[in-house]
Amino acid sequence: MALSYYHLIPESVYCITSVSTRKTYRFQTSIGQFSYRTVKPDLFFGYNLASYDNRCFKIASAEKAILDYFYINPNIKNETDFISLRINRDSFIEQIDIVRLNEFLERFVQKTLTKRINSFLEFIKML
Repeated sequence: MALSYYHLIPESVYCITSVSTRKTYRFQTSIGQFSYRTVKPDLFFGYNLASYDNRCFKIASAEKAILDYFYINPNIKNETDFISLRINRDSFIEQIDIVRLNEFLERFVQKTLTKRINSFLEFIKML
């Protein structure tokens, strides 16, 4: 949802995926489908408070949303996968603070994630 919220992807989101320190869980309600994906407590950071329709909610910063997406989708690792994400390059460049992204990435302490993110950043530069 955050990727759509920040206009980083062109699609509407039909399943709202949230990261949580609790058990992975999926359910359907009258307003939509919800999925909770587990992350370690150390990775539960990088969120802002936003409002919609007079209600407040936490949403990952644009940088954290990118990292969370790659973290919970380890199969995204090459140019073909990056193309399938349909990331809006202009929105990405305008909104993503690369220094902040890298600071957040260091907190994950995962060599494979770091390699995948660096490959993705190179891909974005080439577009």
